[in-house]
Amino acid sequence: MFSLGCDAVPLDSVEPELARVDPAPLSSTFVMPTAEEVADLRSWRDEETPVPATELIDGDLRPWLTSSRIALTIDEARVAVPDAETDRVVVFDADTLERLGDVKIQGQPEELLTLPDGQIAVACRGGSQVAIVDPVSLRVTHWIPTGAAPRGMALTPDGKTLFVASFAEARVDAFNLEDGEPLWSTRVEASPLAVAVDSAGKGIFVTHLRGRELTELSPATGKIVRQRPLRGEKDRTPSMARALVPLSNGRMMVPYALASTGSRDPKRIVTSGTYGGSSVDFEVDTTPLVTTGVLMIDARCGRDCDSAATIKRPGYRVVAGTSLDSPASVVAAARHKDGAVVLVDQAAGQLALVDGVAFGEDSLHVDVLPTDAGPGAAVFTRNGESLFVVSWVNRGLTRLDTHDMRNDALRQASAQRASYAEEARGKILPPPVEGAGVLVEPPPTATPAIDTSNDLEVGRRLFHTLDASTSTLGVTCASCHPDGLDDGRTWVQGVGPRQTPSLAGRVGGTGPFNWLGSETTLEANLAKTIHRLNGQGLTEDQTRALATYIQEGLPKDGVVLATRELDAKSRRGKDLFMSEEVGCATCHDPAQGFTDGLRHDIGSTSALEKELFAAQRQARVPEGFDRVPSTRIAFDTPSLGGVGQTAPYFHDGRARTLREVLTTYNEGDTMGKTSHLSPEDLDALVAYLETL
Repeated sequence: MFSLGCDAVPLDSVEPELARVDPAPLSSTFVMPTAEEVADLRSWRDEETPVPATELIDGDLRPWLTSSRIALTIDEARVAVPDAETDRVVVFDADTLERLGDVKIQGQPEELLTLPDGQIAVACRGGSQVAIVDPVSLRVTHWIPTGAAPRGMALTPDGKTLFVASFAEARVDAFNLEDGEPLWSTRVEASPLAVAVDSAGKGIFVTHLRGRELTELSPATGKIVRQRPLRGEKDRTPSMARALVPLSNGRMMVPYALASTGSRDPKRIVTSGTYGGSSVDFEVDTTPLVTTGVLMIDARCGRDCDSAATIKRPGYRVVAGTSLDSPASVVAAARHKDGAVVLVDQAAGQLALVDGVAFGEDSLHVDVLPTDAGPGAAVFTRNGESLFVVSWVNRGLTRLDTHDMRNDALRQASAQRASYAEEARGKILPPPVEGAGVLVEPPPTATPAIDTSNDLEVGRRLFHTLDASTSTLGVTCASCHPDGLDDGRTWVQGVGPRQTPSLAGRVGGTGPFNWLGSETTLEANLAKTIHRLNGQGLTEDQTRALATYIQEGLPKDGVVLATRELDAKSRRGKDLFMSEEVGCATCHDPAQGFTDGLRHDIGSTSALEKELFAAQRQARVPEGFDRVPSTRIAFDTPSLGGVGQTAPYFHDGRARTLREVLTTYNEGDTMGKTSHLSPEDLDALVAYLETL
């Protein structure tokens, strides 16, 4: 039988004395510890067992094949959790969950990778480095310089070569782990996120947050071997693959999102009133906008061997009358020794269990296990008897005692839950559980209380978790704005196609808001968005809290590039940007967050929209939905912060690259004077834009 027990502690229930804080600034030079320091750092090892971990741990159970936002040390005595908001990694005792201390790390530590020698690699998304941390002495032993905003990491099966994806620079780098020397660097498609090496060591696999394909590279040379497409289905497009799960025999499981972005038929658009909803005049269709698909890769052969399935379970999650049949937002995954895989569904606050062995081309059955609000990552012990889960929202760590993960007893399990240190985090209660572990809609009197004393805490919860007050379409703010960024999609709304804008670092002081610039405050725009998503509405305090979190709590990935010294090419691009001859800064004023706060008609209204606007002016448009302006159509000037990582471009996502923005879609020089620029000057201008 499957049995379950639970211990939980908040990440900041106790403020421990920092054991050792590395006082040195981030260095671009790799520094090796002395022999004495190495001996001291590894003194915890059992001297009678000198066999290296790379030989003791079998194939796909090697924890260094991919990184996560939680990590067990190689001896499984400690568990580490990154806290990017406070620049630290918190270390707990794996048996007692006693908080052993913190390691202060500059640069928003986010991804962790267990290393065979007992240390942990920490990718700092707010910087350009990976920190190597000893979890016993609680200190940084050295740094490895990387590209900007490093995210996913992985090691070869022999533990000798480290691979790091640079999100902001769209590249993957390889390093010799022993001395930190770079081996190769390869440019890849935009927004590389998760990285994994298959258990056979045949290939490196890279997901892309906004892309519809995986990139496969050669571990030896970094050469791109092939692109492996994610599989869509009728009326649903794939993207946002945020996790990779190495399995046995060179296989790899890849969960991703399937989104229904709406019809491009003007008659259907104008009568839906939401994101491609129903065919009845502004009657909201509550069909979930996002479901989950899974791609199974076999690294031993090409993409013809790949197979895909969707995840289906009627009544998987019920929120305010909307039934989800599939995980709403898979942000991470963990593999059990028997081949079962736990998908971490952040939005629904659940763990979805799928079988990584019996994989078919149809839909996958999923068992569910409720957990705490906003789970962000999970990891199994190698014997499969414990599962650790970290919550982004409650900022807590939970241990589940697990046994037979491969039988149907999971559906009969009930969760025993520990308290959440309410005095530290506010009274945020766990969701109710009924019967087979399926989360059901709670009665109004059982709605988890929200502590309104801390806007960032309240806003974080509203942004990341399913709540009928914000949407009844099975999505959260984070569904379209993962980590405050964007999903790379163009959604069809009541006024036409609208590309998802990135939020992180681009909202404060950049009003008016939305593509039509119809709202002067962020709070008013949030209220309109919630209405469009069929949400029941937030209180004034909750709206303020959500706006505060969006402006202050989201990570700011672009900062690391903006603070770098420009090279000669980028300096030339900046001169062009600021010049009257080109005129970019006229509307994208650096002093105002690279916007002017005005609306402009640059001739970007498409034929589809003109047809739509004509139809909508004759339709019944209820209060709360965007209306077509009676005057000429103009669009708000977007901020250019982080613009190099926010493709596609324009309000309708028509341009795939910045170069297309400056050339193909700037006929008549309606958006800056670029037609006279040489290819070299265009390259320079693009290079500068990519540093913002």
